Amino acid sequence: MKQTISISGMSCNHCVKAVEDEVSELNGVISIKASLSQNNCEVEFDENLISIDEIKNSISEIGYTPS
Repeated sequence: MKQTISISGMSCNHCVKAVEDEVSELNGVISIKASLSQNNCEVEFDENLISIDEIKNSISEIGYTPS
């Protein structure tokens, strides 16, 4: 499944990399591409292994606000 998550708080390319690095480590995430200009990320994941809420929680844990 692919889903786009809006993210508040990203202000530079380091932020984009932090989000991508954090989410890509989660079991069940196939791919992630964060965008600073669009303030979001597109994540592809196996919904049998991880939920969108778990992905959003991991983004929150590193200091950003997903919605």
